[in-house]
Amino acid sequence: GLAKEKYKIPVITEITDTKFLREICEVADILQIGSRNMQNFPLIIECAQTGKPIMLKRHYGASLRDWLGAAEYILKEGNKKVILCERGVVAPHTHRITSRFLLDLQVVPAAKEMTHLPIIVDPSHATFWRPWVKPMALSAIAAGADGIMIARGDLGVELPAHKVPVLQKKIVNKCRFASKPCIIATQMLESMTNNFSATRAEINDVSNSVFDGADALMLSGETSIGIQPLKVVDTMRKTIKDAEKSMELSLIHIS
Repeated sequence: GLAKEKYKIPVITEITDTKFLREICEVADILQIGSRNMQNFPLIIECAQTGKPIMLKRHYGASLRDWLGAAEYILKEGNKKVILCERGVVAPHTHRITSRFLLDLQVVPAAKEMTHLPIIVDPSHATFWRPWVKPMALSAIAAGADGIMIARGDLGVELPAHKVPVLQKKIVNKCRFASKPCIIATQMLESMTNNFSATRAEINDVSNSVFDGADALMLSGETSIGIQPLKVVDTMRKTIKDAEKSMELSLIHIS
């Protein structure tokens, strides 16, 4: 709440119980209904009645009918601001023991035949295997997804750290080419979880993500459990602002 008030940064956060709804609504701009609560209809109805935009994550065992049915509980309350998020479904085989789910790309065009609601796809969470993230992200774009989320913590499970930047650039470029928003998440300013300043490498990482063309950067542990969440947000804000200003000056010089 302090970070939002001081830096005017929009916030999306998951809500798991209605007893926290009032406090969360004072801070959050978007409410996230996690996959485990996709059919927690009392929670969904109360969230919908706030009028806040809602991101509804698909449960890993839910059919398209189940998912859209859950979304209807939001729409029925007069709240039209719904975002769907596909993050993988369970199956008898995932083709690799480290892959927790199958990314259901067929659900994207199937849903678009039935609803106007935007759909975001998270390929890294679903596959949990680096070589599959890029093809699944590109396939999600081709399938018609309205946005892609790349969780670099999942990439780092099987991808050597020195290879993450190259794959990140490729995915962001593909998203930009297809006019799809791209969010870069995880370990942006990780050292600030327990320290009062970021490393120069982390500052470069944030700047390069801006230069790559990411539409949003996401913090996680740095602000949720870190010792100085406000300082983390301020560091991120200043770094992004300077990077964007540098890009603007470069464009002016070129023109």
